[in-house]
Amino acid sequence: MNNSQQKEIILRIYGDSRSKHNYWRETPIGTIYSEQLKNLIEADGCYKVYLSDKSFGGYDIKKIYKNFSNDNDYWGDSKGIVIIFIGIVDCAPRLLNPITRWIVSKLNKKIREKIINFLHKNRTKLLRIKYNQMTPIKKFRKYYSRMVKKTAENNKVYCMGIGPVANDFKTRSLGLEKEMTKYNQCIQEIVRQYDNCEYVDLAPKLQEIFTANNLSDDEVFVGDGHHFTPICHKYIAEILFNTISVNI
Repeated sequence: MNNSQQKEIILRIYGDSRSKHNYWRETPIGTIYSEQLKNLIEADGCYKVYLSDKSFGGYDIKKIYKNFSNDNDYWGDSKGIVIIFIGIVDCAPRLLNPITRWIVSKLNKKIREKIINFLHKNRTKLLRIKYNQMTPIKKFRKYYSRMVKKTAENNKVYCMGIGPVANDFKTRSLGLEKEMTKYNQCIQEIVRQYDNCEYVDLAPKLQEIFTANNLSDDEVFVGDGHHFTPICHKYIAEILFNTISVNI
């Protein structure tokens, strides 16, 4: 097809480190799902995709929203596809809330190390007693709602559910499965308010693929148990492509 006949698509990604390439985790940039999705859309020659991947490692929703808000001003009324894949940083159970973590970080080095060693050694026991989230769900809802409302004005928006993670990671992060379910329900409630916004229930879709292909956690997650290998990014791209292709 002549390039002049191609339809142009703006594809914007807002995510955390699970949407990013990580050379030290053996996930080169060309293997991440955004790049693979771009290639899938362009494969038949009908579309030219302009990809803007604004994913940041370790960012909670407040930090992502700050970057999104600034970035969104430049897009103006541009119409396209927006994918939002965030939440694991916000909902993962933590022993200390953000304020307490900040206080500990300011302590004398020896005292700080003793506290951290104690927390690491007794992590599972302490999580059973009490855990915190980086972002309380009320705050998460506020910023996520703002992102969706703004992007849904001119774009088709796909909000991806939090997860999946390796079974070993869930075991080490007591309460994670419960929190992911709660935050995913929050995302779904927000999505239902907008006609041009769709929830992508990623975890069960991927699990079906893993089971069908007899893939172990080690094959789809890197050593930390929650970042994805290139093969997992491939399946995420395919799930998104099958979902998006209905609307392009």
